Amino acid sequence: MGDVGDQFELPPFWLVHALTWPARIDQWSLARAALVWVPALAGPLPRAAADVRYVAGVYHQVYGGSVVFFSDLDGLLDEERTSWRERRTDPREALDQLLQGDLTVPTLLLLISWYAHKVLTRNPRAPTSGTYATPIPAWQREAVRQAIALQLAADWPST
Repeated sequence: MGDVGDQFELPPFWLVHALTWPARIDQWSLARAALVWVPALAGPLPRAAADVRYVAGVYHQVYGGSVVFFSDLDGLLDEERTSWRERRTDPREALDQLLQGDLTVPTLLLLISWYAHKVLTRNPRAPTSGTYATPIPAWQREAVRQAIALQLAADWPST
């Protein structure tokens, strides 16, 4: 990349969805296990994907930042004492619409570590119990967010 003046404009924020961790990849390897998309660059969307875009926009307005984890949206809905179910939105359907639909939505598959995947999948406001007995410290969550933001800023295609 050239000087700062040569850089293209980055999107307002990226939304990062954790995909299923591949069964044949151990926790010490990297895997393409996250989907990144830019809700602001998406045109008309089916209802489920449009609702995810709306909630992501609200999260970004409240908290800012260049990277929003899908699990952050779950936390926001928890704060507002609502849920995807109450909104009548199936987030898996929205993800399927992005991955397999005929939409023209800019997306990237992201190569991440197993630990980053674990961070992406955890709702930061959910009570800890069972397999999630140890919460992920906020500073570690922020470190993963910043690492993803740096990588996306370097790799996002220019327009």
